[in-house]
Amino acid sequence: MNDDTNKFLKEIKEVLEIVNSKVKMLESSQRLTSHQITFIKDQQSVMNEKLTEHTDKLDALMAETLDMHQQVGAIWDRISLESDENAKQIKEIKQHVGLPTNPNYPLD
Repeated sequence: MNDDTNKFLKEIKEVLEIVNSKVKMLESSQRLTSHQITFIKDQQSVMNEKLTEHTDKLDALMAETLDMHQQVGAIWDRISLESDENAKQIKEIKQHVGLPTNPNYPLD
């Protein structure tokens, strides 16, 4: 082989070494990225499980809250009805006994 051929082969080897080095860096980077993605997927699975648990708890609490709201509404309706009945009875008693009534007082 002549000097030109040797020189050309040497240049090709140098370029190949650079390319080989860069390919190894890319492979290393790709492996790291792959591990990071796997780690993120694992974390996401845990977070999804926790989110499902919290969603179930919130759904149960919402159902209980709606039930309590209905109960409070029913109690309020009953108290209002009893209050109206009590006001009527007080007014009747005052009229029967002859006591004056005050129009500004809600029970009269």
